[in-house]
Order: sequence, then structure tokens, then C-alpha cells
Amino acid sequence: MRPAARSSCAGGGAVADKSGLADATVDALQRAARDAQGAVETGVTTTRRLQLQEEQMRRVDRSLVEVEQGLGAGDRALLRMTWTGRIKSWFMPPPPPSNGGAPSSSPAPPRPPGEQPEQTRRREETSGGGADGVGGRGSRLCREEEEEEEERLLDALLDDVHAMREQATLQAAMLNEHNRHLDAMAAKTAGLRNHMERTNQRVEKML
Repeated sequence: MRPAARSSCAGGGAVADKSGLADATVDALQRAARDAQGAVETGVTTTRRLQLQEEQMRRVDRSLVEVEQGLGAGDRALLRMTWTGRIKSWFMPPPPPSNGGAPSSSPAPPRPPGEQPEQTRRREETSGGGADGVGGRGSRLCREEEEEEEERLLDALLDDVHAMREQATLQAAMLNEHNRHLDAMAAKTAGLRNHMERTNQRVEKML
């Protein structure tokens, strides 16, 4: 009588000996995939916060421009209070029109592209919902299935590593832009302080 064909998932001796190591490998890859997904999500949040900070700094810069324009108007008013100033004002060009305080900086860094459908699909597979999920598989997988899952987890992990690299590159560019804006705002704020001190001295002399 011809023996029945053995399934590829049958628990032979060699397969049984390797099952523990294979299960540990899959579990470790699943943990790494979960941590990588968390890191990517944190990167998305960080990028959004940096974009919000950029918008806030631009509003600060517009406010500084408004203060600068107000001080210029005050200087012209003080100048008209003296005969010499009145004569000078006849030959002075009118103040330049306000540009709304928009900084002369380069445009804000591009926003990160959305996640690709393929990457989303791999994330869903990696999260492992149902009986074969990370939280507790109903039955241990056979070696062939474990190899397929290892490949799927490695692909998802590699996608996450590439995503984290792109996030780091974008965030580095955003931080460089932030530093440039902060240097410009620090110089402008120091100039406004000096301007106010000179204006106060002129007013005291006129009193």
C-alpha cells in the first residue's frame, strides 16, 4: 500500500528542531517592525511640529516688521517737529510701501509626501491582526509560512528605515531654515532695541 503524501507543514524531526528558533526570529522581527512603525509615526509628528514652529516664527517676523515701520513713522514725526527737520523732510523720499511683513526668506521646506499604498499595505500586514497577529497566534506557523512572514516583515522594516531616512533629511533642512530665521530675527530685534534707545534720547533732548 502506497503511503500518503506528507504535507510540507508536517512536524518532522528537522522541522521540529528548528521551529523554536524560527518562531523566535519571527517574534523578534515583529517587535522590530512595531518599533520601526512607531519611529516613523513619531517622525511624522515631529515634522508637523517643525512646520508649525516655522509658521510661528514667520508671524513673529511680521510683527517685528510692523514695529520697525512704527518706529520709522515716529522718527518722521519727530523730525517734523524741528525747522531743520521740516526742511529735510521736503527732500526725503516717501517711506516704502509695506509688504505685509513677509520675510525675504526662501519658501518653507516641502511637506513630507504621503505614505504610499504599498507601504500602508505592508504596515497592515506587519501589524498582524487576527489569529496570526503579534499578540498571540492560535497555532505556530510551519517553516514555509514563517519564511514568508519573515520576508514580509523584512520588506516592511526596510520601507520604514527608508522612510526614517527621508524624514531625517527633511527635518535637518527644516532645522537649518529655522536657524537662519532665528539669526535674522535676533539681529532685527537687537536693531529695534537700539532704535528705541535712540528715539528715547531724542525725545528727552526735545523736552
